[in-house]
Amino acid sequence: MKMLADDINSFVANWNLDCVLSKWTATADEIIDKICNITSQMAHLFAATEIADLTRQAE
Repeated sequence: MKMLADDINSFVANWNLDCVLSKWTATADEIIDKICNITSQMAHLFAATEIADLTRQAE
C-alpha cells in the first residue's frame, strides 16, 4: 500500500513539470456545432436496427 501511495504522490508532484499550454483554435460556437453534429450522428446509429439502415444513412 505504501508503494502505491508513493507512486501516486510522485505522479502528482511531477505531473506539470513539463506542461505545455493548449491553444484553442476553434470558437465556442464551432465546438458546440461539432458536438451537435456528432450527437445527431450517434442518435442515427443507435436508432439503426439493421446494417441496411446504416448503409442507407451513409449514402
